[in-house]
Amino acid sequence: MKKANKVANYMLLMGILAIFINLSVECQRPLVFAAEKKVVSMLDETHAYTSIGRPDPFEPFIEREITLIKKLKERREQTRVVSASPLQRGSIRQFKLIGIIGDERQKIATVEDANRKFYPLFIGSVIGENKGKVTQILSDRIFVEETVQIQKGKTRVNRVMLKLHTDR
Repeated sequence: MKKANKVANYMLLMGILAIFINLSVECQRPLVFAAEKKVVSMLDETHAYTSIGRPDPFEPFIEREITLIKKLKERREQTRVVSASPLQRGSIRQFKLIGIIGDERQKIATVEDANRKFYPLFIGSVIGENKGKVTQILSDRIFVEETVQIQKGKTRVNRVMLKLHTDR
């Protein structure tokens, strides 16, 4: 009897397993056909994606930030800020060297602008629209070095000399 029960249970289990496998295969077929019908019906409908006003999902964020930073730097270079100092508003050549005083340790030069205003200059003072710096003050002249952009990305250092203006 035990052997008959084991065989019957085995046959019952195999039958249930066969039914379960058959049902799972049958259940998959309608899903595949339904999915194919859905794809066909989606292709029949007309749907257009417009990207106007929307960010590109495939564009990397880092490159976008780098190009934005480059554009901002270019805009800053194109727009010059008017300096608060009257010495930096015009060209170095607009100033006349009027006088130099001092000893060997420290000398002070005095320049005059077109409006007949006087300004003191020390070594390291900034003068001119290209932010030239006074590098040397001698007894009869001063030297100013300014960095000038000659091409995009290339600069050149100009050394400008202003001689003492004497009336004869």
